[in-house]
Amino acid sequence: MINSAAQDVAEALRAAGSPVRIEVLRRLARGAATVSELVADLGISQPLTSHHLGVLRSAGLVTASRSGRVVTYRIADGPLARSLAELVRQQVAD
Repeated sequence: MINSAAQDVAEALRAAGSPVRIEVLRRLARGAATVSELVADLGISQPLTSHHLGVLRSAGLVTASRSGRVVTYRIADGPLARSLAELVRQQVAD
């Protein structure tokens, strides 16, 4: 039987398994950002950015906080999310 930690890692890797999501993680590894900031930094549409953030959020890799209409995303405060974000930051050049 596969243990739950292995399943969690597999889910996180599946969620991160897109070049766009890797770029989102790389950007958030530098600090929190709003959807508008991510759109500007990554050069992709707002709906596409929101979709990818939703996948990462569902996997527990990012968290969101709302202030009025502005949603700010950051790397989740957990060892798996932090480790993956650090790996992406180190391995993907600017």
